[in-house]
Amino acid sequence: MSFSDFLLEFTRLEICNLTADALEATQQKKWSSAVYQGEWRSGSTAGGCRNFPATFWINPQFKVALQHPDTAGQSDCSFLVALMQKDRRKKRKEGKDMETIGFAIYEARN
Repeated sequence: MSFSDFLLEFTRLEICNLTADALEATQQKKWSSAVYQGEWRSGSTAGGCRNFPATFWINPQFKVALQHPDTAGQSDCSFLVALMQKDRRKKRKEGKDMETIGFAIYEARN
């Protein structure tokens, strides 16, 4: 199917359940995973998007240390980030739409 045909037939594409192990066919490179939980609460942890630099820093922040390079002797380190909204079924039943969310990744050198 061509991309233009795809666009005629579909308006939305979601890729679900992509795990880090699905990206690597060999067992020589094993992924590890970590879960960080945070929330946006109006007045305390909801700083808005990067268009609002005065409050953006208030958003939840997490530091991730990439310690094992993809190839020995190299410094490149692959990682996969997923951001999700919890309790969506419950909130949908309450008539609440999905929140507009996003994230930014910054490299911080030692």
